[in-house]
Amino acid sequence: MEIVGPEFVYGGGEVYVFDLDGTLIIPIAPEYRHSEDVSKYILRSGVREKIQNSHVVIFTNQLRTKPHVIEGKLNIIRSIAQVTAYIFTSDDKWRKPSPCALIEFINKYNINHNDIIYVGDAAGRRGDFSDSDRKFAMNARVGFMTPEVYFDGVCILSEQEKYTLRGFDPTLVKTDNVTIQPISDELFANELIIFVGPPSSGKSTLTKRLYPSYIKVNQDTVNCGGLKKGTKQQCLRMTEAAMCNKYGICIDNTNPTGATRAEYIAIARKYGYTVKCVLLNIDRELAIHLGSCRKILGGRVIPTVAYNKYFTDFEYPDKAEGFTLSIYGFMPNFDKKTLEVFNYRY
Repeated sequence: MEIVGPEFVYGGGEVYVFDLDGTLIIPIAPEYRHSEDVSKYILRSGVREKIQNSHVVIFTNQLRTKPHVIEGKLNIIRSIAQVTAYIFTSDDKWRKPSPCALIEFINKYNINHNDIIYVGDAAGRRGDFSDSDRKFAMNARVGFMTPEVYFDGVCILSEQEKYTLRGFDPTLVKTDNVTIQPISDELFANELIIFVGPPSSGKSTLTKRLYPSYIKVNQDTVNCGGLKKGTKQQCLRMTEAAMCNKYGICIDNTNPTGATRAEYIAIARKYGYTVKCVLLNIDRELAIHLGSCRKILGGRVIPTVAYNKYFTDFEYPDKAEGFTLSIYGFMPNFDKKTLEVFNYRY
């Protein structure tokens, strides 16, 4: 996130904050919507009358937009008003509809959530390219208006203002914390547990809850905190080393295919280990949502392609592979902050 412009001065009362593209400025014709020629953009009708000589605060996603284009767009607004802009150029915890930047703004200036209204065009209406602006306001627990309502005085109950929120709805998911008793808390156990589940599905948390004392083998940590993610070969070597010392072991990777699982099973047979498979039966939409939560809470960003690959490659575990099989669904274990983030709409 980059913040540009003068320090905002809060004088009390309501504060209107704005999206940029499609809200304060629009292209002169639809075909110029993604143009890098700033001369193709103009102020939206009604904007001058509403914001002239005021101090405008903008929250705008600008992923893959060149800096000079962003600057040129802001200059259109600067021609009539002071501008403080929160610019999101990366796919991280700041990017809308994540509310982190707006919440930080609210806390910094000690503004009541009920006194903030966000104005944005991505509202989930028929013809809107997205619903991210409406979700941004919902996540931050602030008011929301479309440009048509704020600038043009269109009735909020009119047909053109009807909307549908798209994608995953976290409010439909049961999030009561589930108590799990450890299956084994022994350090030394001739047992190999192969976890199977998509990224962000809670495998690492479940391994600790079910097998707290077992050695955890994971590509993210096998490099001992190194800058580069570990490899499958490193995980296989770590598994064999742990078996040499008779440790109980959890393979805490996604392990989507029978071929991947077979490599660990072969080592287990060599050392006389029993093998269990634990499947986290989590669907794609929930897994991606949990990944977004992890991002906001400070975890690493997992690209969408990683989820796509898992669900493309996934082969349902079969006992014929040489293990017993246990299946778990979504196993929430949320503190208050995590539950709040889980309930955000993305």
